[in-house]
Amino acid sequence: MKIATFLLINAIFLVLPLLIESRPPANRTQKVEQLAVQETAKLLKEDKELREKIKSNKNEDLGKDGKINPNLQELSRKMIDRFDDLEQEKIREQRKLQNQLRKAEKQQENPNVPFQNTDGEDPHEVIERIKERLGEIAEGIRLVEDAKHQEFMRYEYEKLLLEKKNIEEMVKEQSKAAEDDKSGHSNSEEKAKLHHPGSKAQLQDVWEKDDGFSQGDFSPRSFFAAHDLNGDGQLDFAELDAIMQRESHKLTKNDGSNDEVKMRKITTGMRNHFVREIDTNKDALISLDEFIKASESKEFEHDEGWDPEREDNEHMDPEEFMRYEQRIREAAHFDMEDPENREFLRM
Repeated sequence: MKIATFLLINAIFLVLPLLIESRPPANRTQKVEQLAVQETAKLLKEDKELREKIKSNKNEDLGKDGKINPNLQELSRKMIDRFDDLEQEKIREQRKLQNQLRKAEKQQENPNVPFQNTDGEDPHEVIERIKERLGEIAEGIRLVEDAKHQEFMRYEYEKLLLEKKNIEEMVKEQSKAAEDDKSGHSNSEEKAKLHHPGSKAQLQDVWEKDDGFSQGDFSPRSFFAAHDLNGDGQLDFAELDAIMQRESHKLTKNDGSNDEVKMRKITTGMRNHFVREIDTNKDALISLDEFIKASESKEFEHDEGWDPEREDNEHMDPEEFMRYEQRIREAAHFDMEDPENREFLRM
């Protein structure tokens, strides 16, 4: 009881004052952390069974000598799902606003067409307001992506700790066999040839094997049109994920892991790399102009391949992981009846 009280006090006096204050966080890192803590608390409020599992784990069993709460992997998977849902929600709003923007700009360009706006706003003001909101959504998508990336890192770190613990518990002969088996998977992964995201070779692979077209019919413009599923002249994150999934399927099929989280992590990493390279106006959308311009570069013709580990050069250290575990314990002991905490969960 004393431990629970102590953790509850920590949650209220150490975590919440940093999160509930009205002024925005000072930097991007704090914004990502606020989003992660807020969504974790919401998830644990909704999933009482998982919350109780985490609360029941003894503090002294966590973060020491490779020991972790086995329920953290379940939490990571659910948080990744939650961030995916948040992203899809923002993409839906993004698509809706893009459609409104096109209509408003078309009406503004044609003075003979009366402007359809029940609030009586000036067309220019409507367009500026939509663009401002689209900018907010683009930033929101990037924040969700950063938070999801951190969750992917934790998931991988948890896997490493669990593998280490399982191997250490085996007898010497079994341990050697497990290490050999693990090495075998690693070598298999190295043999899986992945295309560089957005290279001509990668897009042609999708064009032929997924879309069913012949290589002779391939052109960047035709490819863009085929994958602009809603016909809005932009490729959003959902449409880009569909393009990148062939590569992640290729790798997970080759190493025999069938790890859905790993596949999603690779897909997301490839898509984010592609967006960073060609999304010049940083609106979290790839326009036809941006796509064509990228296809005209020298890099488009050169497929240097893709190593998922290259994107994972930033690894979570044990101290950072212990801080993460502490944060989860605080969220698990979150006082759901406290009025200030309920207000925080509605933010």
